[in-house]
Amino acid sequence: YRMVDKTVASSLPAGSVAALNFAQLIYQVPLGLLATPIAVSVYPTLSSLVVEKKEKEYAEVLKKTLSLLIFIMVPLSVVFIVYSVPIVKILYQHGAFTSSATSLTAFAVSMYSIGIFTLSANGLFQRVFFSFKDTKTPLYITIFVVIFNIAGDVLLSKIWGIGGIGLATALSSIIAFFAYLFFIRRKRLIKNFSYKFLAKEGAKAGIASLFVFLTAVLFKNYLSLSSSFLTLIVRFAFVAAVLAAVYLLIAFASKSFGFVVFKFYVKKLLNKI
Repeated sequence: YRMVDKTVASSLPAGSVAALNFAQLIYQVPLGLLATPIAVSVYPTLSSLVVEKKEKEYAEVLKKTLSLLIFIMVPLSVVFIVYSVPIVKILYQHGAFTSSATSLTAFAVSMYSIGIFTLSANGLFQRVFFSFKDTKTPLYITIFVVIFNIAGDVLLSKIWGIGGIGLATALSSIIAFFAYLFFIRRKRLIKNFSYKFLAKEGAKAGIASLFVFLTAVLFKNYLSLSSSFLTLIVRFAFVAAVLAAVYLLIAFASKSFGFVVFKFYVKKLLNKI
């Protein structure tokens, strides 16, 4: 994705490639810090369960992992979309990085962030196929999605510039997500996995994230009025804490399984500390 996006961005006005590169670094943060380590850590377990032919245990591990990704990544996506401008300001706006560069970069960040969850899940789904010694299906899906991404980049970049490139990448990840689900089900790789449960968890996270979105919009002016860099950081930390509290409260009330898994790992981490 990143190479294709940068290649298409090189045909846009000066500064587009740099802004796109900054945007990619930002939306990759939750993927690199959370999603990829989760997928990598669970892969040996999935592989061993396939060898041992423990289908129920395999489905349970996948259920927990996907629920955790949904629980974490869906609200993060909302936060990155709504607060793309203050996030870019905190990370980059100093020196030669002007407010116009911030606006350009933030637009791309908000578009990329639409696909944060699906990009996270796709990394896990690839490892699901790998655990069953199937490397061809992920390859075919990747080839198709890259072709779609190229077409989307070229078309949407003419309309929205680097924001269109970000949107094309997000849409490509969504298409890949459903393609992985389709082939997992068609090949009957996981017989005991409940897709209805996955949809319910997605709905619960979506409802909780809607409250996060509404709360974030209410605090948007509060952040935009920050007069200094330090003030912006302090206010952003405060707003982030409020949004986390709102999300956790709604998730707890809706009896989200992702919340249960998240709480388990937090307790495990605290016990180690």
